[in-house]
Amino acid sequence: MRTAILAAMVLSAAAVGASPALANAATTHGATVRPASCAHPPDGLWTINSVTSLSNYNRATNVYSDWVGSRGNVSVGKTTTVTVNANLSAEVKANFGFWKIKLAEAKGHASVSASYKRTTTWRYTLYVNPKAGYKGRVMLFHTTKRFTAVRNSWSPSKCAYVRVFATHNSAPLKGSNGNLWGVQYVRK
Repeated sequence: MRTAILAAMVLSAAAVGASPALANAATTHGATVRPASCAHPPDGLWTINSVTSLSNYNRATNVYSDWVGSRGNVSVGKTTTVTVNANLSAEVKANFGFWKIKLAEAKGHASVSASYKRTTTWRYTLYVNPKAGYKGRVMLFHTTKRFTAVRNSWSPSKCAYVRVFATHNSAPLKGSNGNLWGVQYVRK
């Protein structure tokens, strides 16, 4: 008799459009009992971490020539330290080694670090050709990887994965392979 009553309750929950998880739940003494399928994540992973929105960004450094208003070859020659630091959320900074591995698994990834720092004499010459009303200068850039770190955790009470955080971050490419020279233009 009790089995028939529980079966009728499950059928009535399904009939009124309840979620599949609730339709499979039974009520005993006023408390809803979730089915075993919600007690554990379907794929066995309690937490899923992923890297999304991966892109390159060329960050300007402190190595650049003087501004020029006319076209021609412009050289930069400067002895200084270039430092490019990562911009990381607290969640990613707390476990950066783990997120570096997640980045390494991402398509088209190059190795990143928490910072890039190098002291040397920087020398380079490029042709600068500013349009009317503009000036230009030769500048050293360093490539950083922008990415979104996402963490989802299984919630037995919701019978679904829920977002714990999704944060925007950037980290410089490791070593000199992230350095590139370019021309920066601005209005006079």
